[in-house]
Amino acid sequence: MVAKASQLTLESMCSKIPELSAIDADYQYRMFHSVHPTDKYLRECEQDWDRYQKMFALQGCNHQYVPYPYTKDMIEGFCREYVRLTGAQIDVDGPEDKLPELQVDKPGTVGDLPGWARDKRR
Repeated sequence: MVAKASQLTLESMCSKIPELSAIDADYQYRMFHSVHPTDKYLRECEQDWDRYQKMFALQGCNHQYVPYPYTKDMIEGFCREYVRLTGAQIDVDGPEDKLPELQVDKPGTVGDLPGWARDKRR
């Protein structure tokens, strides 16, 4: 809670910070899928799930095998619902390979007016 309050206070005092973080969500989406593609992630989750079931069995648990409860089709449904609710363009398999490079406007120096303050229409 203190961290969020500090972030909000700092961003309200330094107008360049929100400008620099404007593309964070897109960057994180691209990076997550490049490092953890959905198929690989699901495979690792299922292996870990099975490892725990074996460990429980070795400790005397006599429960039947329970298959990993999530599938790629389910995740695809979650993605469709997220797109419907937010308008964000995401896909279960991550972003397209040929996306344009992310661009951030170079920040000015301390004391520069933000772009909106120079807008003559205001």
